[in-house]
Amino acid sequence: MNFVECKKQQQDTAAWLAGKNFTVFGTLKFTFGHNVTGWHGEKLLRKFFNKLDIIYLGSNLVDSGCRIERAVFMHTGTSGSNLHYHFLANPIGDIGFFCETARCVWAEISDFTMGFKNTLVDEVRNLEASGIYCGHEFWVHGADTIVLAVSHNAGPRLTTNPIYAQRRLDKRREKNEMTKQLEYDRAISATDRRLGKTRNIAENTAKH
Repeated sequence: MNFVECKKQQQDTAAWLAGKNFTVFGTLKFTFGHNVTGWHGEKLLRKFFNKLDIIYLGSNLVDSGCRIERAVFMHTGTSGSNLHYHFLANPIGDIGFFCETARCVWAEISDFTMGFKNTLVDEVRNLEASGIYCGHEFWVHGADTIVLAVSHNAGPRLTTNPIYAQRRLDKRREKNEMTKQLEYDRAISATDRRLGKTRNIAENTAKH
């Protein structure tokens, strides 16, 4: 793809994204992005979005092809090998809770995915800037930077049974707290181990 074609695709994509009025921007990274292949990364990405779809829409709607509206982009960073993803989405319901849930779900998907604390999913502050950023690796990957397999256009307005939907979200809210607490406990444990090693080194040094 030449410069002119690439520039046009990037501009057309940014314009399309701006017209969708996406409300959430996310960055999904791996603990060792350089060691994750494109095939493995996309497999985890599919699992992540499928889980979010089921939480918000329920299995029946998901099985019939309904999805949360989103546009997903693959990036490899300045090194060309640090695989990660960015996405813009129009979630259903409270944006803050969706962002928290997305961060928790990504942390739960695999040992390869970044934890809750280091995963960015937040309300869009500037849609134009977010769209340009999502598409800035057109220069590297061309149209392949758009992950069509997990992106989804809006269909008819989705309606779910409000009672079942609330049950799913309440259950998810409890799961979010468990995920955040587990990550906090691990961080405290890691700190305690580091402090213990430091004390041992200091004690051994003092003996000599």
